[in-house]
Amino acid sequence: MAALAGAEQRLPDFTNGRARKIGVGDVVPLEHSVRHLYSLDYQIGGGSLWQAAAAKVRDGYSMLEQGSYSPPTESRLLRATARLEMCTGWLALDAGEHVVARTRFTEALILARQAQDPEVETAALTYLAGQANSLNRPREALRFASSAAQVPTINQHPRLAAIPWLRLAVASSLTGDARASETAITNARRIVDRDSEKPAAEWCSFLGHTEIDGLHGTCELTLGRPARAEKLLDKAVSGYSDGYARNRALYRVRLAHARLLQGEPVGAAYAAKAALDDMVGEVESWRVSTEMAKVSHLFAAHHGVAGVDSFLDRYRKT
Repeated sequence: MAALAGAEQRLPDFTNGRARKIGVGDVVPLEHSVRHLYSLDYQIGGGSLWQAAAAKVRDGYSMLEQGSYSPPTESRLLRATARLEMCTGWLALDAGEHVVARTRFTEALILARQAQDPEVETAALTYLAGQANSLNRPREALRFASSAAQVPTINQHPRLAAIPWLRLAVASSLTGDARASETAITNARRIVDRDSEKPAAEWCSFLGHTEIDGLHGTCELTLGRPARAEKLLDKAVSGYSDGYARNRALYRVRLAHARLLQGEPVGAAYAAKAALDDMVGEVESWRVSTEMAKVSHLFAAHHGVAGVDSFLDRYRKT
């Protein structure tokens, strides 16, 4: 796990309480770890990664507390540690470690304020909104997402301004506000169109129309529109490669749910089996596993239908 996260690049030991000189070369591995962890998250999920990310955060804090450095290096080290805190929180959320996630997001906010880093501040608020949606606290999510959207420099960072709108879309769907959800999705699409050719930060690199289709489909599913949800989720699943196996598995589970709600157990079983194909590889995600468990119960009403029994049998075994 540590090797996957790049955590094998450990700090030099601090001895006898002496402050060791820290330079840019010591900060660069932390910055690389953030990018590497996010790329692994898209592929395998947070279940196997969040503790490795936490180890990298400890490296950052050790340098901040015990090192000797110039003001420019301090600023860069604060920013790198804040990004690692935020990444750790996201991975912990995907692993179902909600207390850890909340703590890490809050720490990322604190570090962002110290480093005067509005990008991390915005992203941490959007992650807190995402966690609130995951825990079915949409009003809290609306507050966090609204706060994120009000950070003054949000539009200076490619695609970042779309994420609060996506959190607002999901929260609005959970409160049954279909019009607000649709408006938020439309605004997110416009921002992605505007910024599509610009390089984005690690936590925004996944954000394109494929991801928006998946979240739009999720909102439609929540709003009780399974036919519209199916089209959008099917499109999202088709748009993701193996490098985004976790995201693809999540939307395949939701696609199965949408088909079941329309009385299509055969198509639902096909989507659910495909999700298992992703999950039995390397994907370890609390979100995917939890939603798969809920969907598996819905298949109980379709025993004897072609494909359903074989899916349920395989799901029980895995």
